[in-house]
Amino acid sequence: MKSENKQKFSLTGLLVVTGVLLLLIAVLVPIIPQVKLRADMRMVGRNGKDIYAMINGLDGEYEFPVNLWPKAQINGGDARNTTAEQDISEMTFQNSTRYFDVLLDGENRFEPSKWAPYINSFDYSKLAGAGVPEMTGTGELKPENNMWCVAGNLTDDMDEMVPVLVTRNVDCSSFHIQTQANPDTPLRWSQQYNTPFGSKGFVIIRKGGAIFRGMVKDATTGAVYPVGDGLQSAAGNTNLASLVYLTPDGIAYPQ
Repeated sequence: MKSENKQKFSLTGLLVVTGVLLLLIAVLVPIIPQVKLRADMRMVGRNGKDIYAMINGLDGEYEFPVNLWPKAQINGGDARNTTAEQDISEMTFQNSTRYFDVLLDGENRFEPSKWAPYINSFDYSKLAGAGVPEMTGTGELKPENNMWCVAGNLTDDMDEMVPVLVTRNVDCSSFHIQTQANPDTPLRWSQQYNTPFGSKGFVIIRKGGAIFRGMVKDATTGAVYPVGDGLQSAAGNTNLASLVYLTPDGIAYPQ
């Protein structure tokens, strides 16, 4: 009789433990992807902030030297001005991939005697992560190894809320400058690049240096350019009319 009770108790205990485990799994499985997503967004935000700081050459002084931020080349032609005497402020770019490659002097990075990057402390790993593969081997940086869209044709008087770095899963051509008229217009997701984050979230670095990690609920132009605190219309600030975004393989215009 004693042995039979012990067997019955063990079976009951096993069923209880199994039920608890299944309940925990049911609770945790939906949470794990969200935890990973937020961790990836934090990592990407830190990388974006590092890129911003290195391009700005802050060193503790919060300035905005636009000479290292790209001018957008809109009408075709050679994507790099090769005149040796001219600095990067005189170059124009057709995409952010070429811009980053020039910043790092990618074509000479394996020849120490020739290598002359604009930013010594910057490395290609900051351009990857969260499903975007890091560049390996030699050759020029490829769009598939670059997660960032970069604002082009920036000027000193543009608002600090202007996004200067945007993860490539956002279609920057859906940005609206006149947010007062369209405060809740949803952003479009990129049809070409699903990574990082797909249509679940995005990361931007603003001209003022702030990191914005947006989830789906934040994917409106009102979140990118907050109404009341964000950009004026193109008519109110003619400089904004020239603002474009260099995507990894081309140019996107705000609407």
